[in-house]
Amino acid sequence: MTDADIAAALSEATGRHVHHERVDDTHIVAALLANGISTPFAQPLGADGIARRNGWFDITTHAVPRLTGRPATSILDYFTTQRAELLAV
Repeated sequence: MTDADIAAALSEATGRHVHHERVDDTHIVAALLANGISTPFAQPLGADGIARRNGWFDITTHAVPRLTGRPATSILDYFTTQRAELLAV
């Protein structure tokens, strides 16, 4: 799931337009550091986009139902159930 997919799901669930703008990975790290996140945390958070673009999160497993005993929920379904909280932000 891409950031654009997440923005689209948020838009659909809330009825508000959520715009996704791609930001260079180095700018993400710089912004995190500028906002007080320490380097040991900022670097891995900044690498998240690289990992997703390289397919590290493209694998679907049965971990959620095995761990929770319930079926996994789509991101759209989750956002829809959390609509009131999302709109309160």
